[in-house]
Amino acid sequence: MLLVGGDPASDGSGPIQQANAPSFNALCDSDTGLWSQTITIGMTARLSEIDLQLLRRSPDIVAPVDVEIQAVDDAGNVTQTVVGHGSTPGMILAHRSQPGCLTVPLDAPISLLAGQKVAISPTSAPSASGACYEWPFPGLDVYAGG
Repeated sequence: MLLVGGDPASDGSGPIQQANAPSFNALCDSDTGLWSQTITIGMTARLSEIDLQLLRRSPDIVAPVDVEIQAVDDAGNVTQTVVGHGSTPGMILAHRSQPGCLTVPLDAPISLLAGQKVAISPTSAPSASGACYEWPFPGLDVYAGG
């Protein structure tokens, strides 16, 4: 099951907006499913890496983080078409409630056009104890562009 969060771009030409994140969604498959974040590309560019703000609550979380950049159809739904992929074994510090930034390099840069919509879909395997990386989630689709 793939669920889609709101678009972090204010519109097709503005900078990415930040939102408060009162909850977190696991990057491993759980009872809430897997999540994607749709974005509208603000300018034509080549994308070579994705920076994710993640929470690593347990030091036994050591699996790599995989990211797929997926196409989005005209209705705003994530498709199965993968336009980019990347993975990193890098880890962020473990902390009970403080997220850290993890950069995931793509296998090859991808070209994106201004106004194009794509989804960022990160995943990771759970640790031996069942703990997963977590991704901040604002709880509302507060961005009109996604």
